Amino acid sequence: MNPTQNKRPAPPKKAPGKRKRRPMTLSEAIVAELKDIAGGVFRGVLSSVNGADVARAFIAAAIIIVLAPLQVTVMDRFRPFGAVPDLMLCLTVAIAFSEGERFGGICGLVSAVVIESLSGVGITLLPILYMTVGFFGGIIAKNMLGDTFYSRALMMAVAAVGRGIVSLIYGITQMNISFGQALGNIVVPEFFSTLVVSPAVFAVVWLCYRYFHKTRAEKTEKIR
Repeated sequence: MNPTQNKRPAPPKKAPGKRKRRPMTLSEAIVAELKDIAGGVFRGVLSSVNGADVARAFIAAAIIIVLAPLQVTVMDRFRPFGAVPDLMLCLTVAIAFSEGERFGGICGLVSAVVIESLSGVGITLLPILYMTVGFFGGIIAKNMLGDTFYSRALMMAVAAVGRGIVSLIYGITQMNISFGQALGNIVVPEFFSTLVVSPAVFAVVWLCYRYFHKTRAEKTEKIR
């Protein structure tokens, strides 16, 4: 007998098909949903961006590049009222009133990250504060108070109070000083020094963005 006759025939190969996907866990479903939301937001932002927005973003970045080193060098020596004024906070409020809540919030977040990296104080509450001030400052200027001298002064004072609360927390927890020392030596001088220099920052932002707020007729007349 031929030995090959004792071998069993090989089972037929199954046709390739789609594998059944296992059901996602709750955590995987949440991550997938967050990815879809983030992708939709990112696509929406890209679709709404135009050349003017890009130019305004570059201008904001240029101002940050100039003012951030100025705050940690020149202003650290000048110290009006005995404290370093927060130029980045002034810039955030000025951008919010000039360019709206979207630019204000982004500028606030970027400004806080840059100034923290230059000053070397580590991670603080400044990014949350700046982003909140920039976003809601733009909304308040557009829908509630309008863009006036008094509304800017009020928003700047409120922002400086928020900055003072962050400085108070930092002084008590990181510098191990008392509430009275932090309030008298850091918070109050910083509040007034920031308010004093804010008009200069507002003027810089107004000069840099005045072209974007001209009417079409004014731009055409300027070109002629």
